[in-house]
Amino acid sequence: MRGYAKAGLLLGSFLVVAAPAAAQPIGRGAPVTTAPDDDPNLQYAASVGQVNVLTHQGDLSPALFSTVGDTAMNGVYLFLSFQLSSAEGYRVFRVGDVADYRIISETRGRLLLAVTEEEPGRISEAVRRSRRVLISWTPGPGGTPPARVRVATAPTPRRR
Repeated sequence: MRGYAKAGLLLGSFLVVAAPAAAQPIGRGAPVTTAPDDDPNLQYAASVGQVNVLTHQGDLSPALFSTVGDTAMNGVYLFLSFQLSSAEGYRVFRVGDVADYRIISETRGRLLLAVTEEEPGRISEAVRRSRRVLISWTPGPGGTPPARVRVATAPTPRRR
């Protein structure tokens, strides 16, 4: 693999990109000048914005992750992934495009998010709106990853 100790991959819902075998730790030793790395697999890793490992899903081990796309409007692309097997890789669902998100809660088969979305406004300014989104799923036979996920607007709790 052209001098790499390990390949870049999504491992157990964690993005792992290994450094070249000859790399030295940052900030130690003499200064080092580097050239761009032309490994095409790193293009996917470079766009990952955030990975949230979901810990209340039993053996499914899903992750909510985002990639950064067009930053003009709603350029954070959200995905929910479930590992099928080490040989088959992942089942990945694109759940939506937002400007920003935060996990509010996670329970078995459910994920509640607070999302901020941008909509076109007057005079070329985007209007930001917040809402809650519920992502839900039912595991497949024998606890396998789901065949589908459901994405819906969640009710906003009433203020007292």
